Amino acid sequence: MRSPPPPDPDPVVVRDESGVRVTVIPVGWVGVRRSHVEFGGPWSLRYAAIAVDRRWAPWLPVNVVLIEHRRGIVLVDTGEAVDQPPGHFGCGDRVQESIYRRYLRLPVRAGADAPARLRALGVAPDAVDTVVLTHLHGDHTGNLPAFARAEVVVGPGEVEGYPGATACRVTGRRLVRPRFEDGGIAGFARSTTLVDDGSVRAVPLPGHTIGHLGVVVDGARPTVIAGDAALSYEQLRRRGTPGVARDRTENRRTQERLDTVARAGGQVVLSHAAPDAP
Repeated sequence: MRSPPPPDPDPVVVRDESGVRVTVIPVGWVGVRRSHVEFGGPWSLRYAAIAVDRRWAPWLPVNVVLIEHRRGIVLVDTGEAVDQPPGHFGCGDRVQESIYRRYLRLPVRAGADAPARLRALGVAPDAVDTVVLTHLHGDHTGNLPAFARAEVVVGPGEVEGYPGATACRVTGRRLVRPRFEDGGIAGFARSTTLVDDGSVRAVPLPGHTIGHLGVVVDGARPTVIAGDAALSYEQLRRRGTPGVARDRTENRRTQERLDTVARAGGQVVLSHAAPDAP
């Protein structure tokens, strides 16, 4: 597989209004097989299809999202680490480690990881109050140790669903597990408040993993940070499903909700796609 394209994309401010700034920050790349990007065959065969697929898909960016709010700083996902020594993946599980090494490429250039890019924007890692992990796949959790002061929001069932993958990265952290009891926002029926004025909330976006989360920044044009609900905007619009999704039906329902937000004038931000224009 070829090296990822230089240079890394610049951060993009997708919202800056009413005391809230939302910045999409590319922090590396992920290389996966084409069946990983999307699988349309019998769902029970998706992992087998990835295992035998020799075709690499084009490089996908890995984005984190910085929400600078007058009442706190929220970071959605942390990207992967620059250094990935033996044992970095899998929390000691050799099978998970081998899967990551064989079927994924997660290069991060020195100085381009999440902590470095935040510092370049004037935000120290210790200034981050809350880290929301949309899910526990490695490219979303690799830099979590750099944000030691932050409480960590993880979806219900997510830690239990990935005991041999990257769940060990949240061990010993102040965990918040949303119960989604704070009412509706931006067309989502349930939510959990992340900042005390209620304008930034976690919402369930099931399908990709058991506890996959999104984050909504409310407003006249709400912004929904949607993790891996889709790997591109084109895939989102036609309800294509990544091959590593846990539940195709739930994932498509989530995509339908997100597409409804976008069609109503809202903004959807994906972890592995350049953001749509603000």
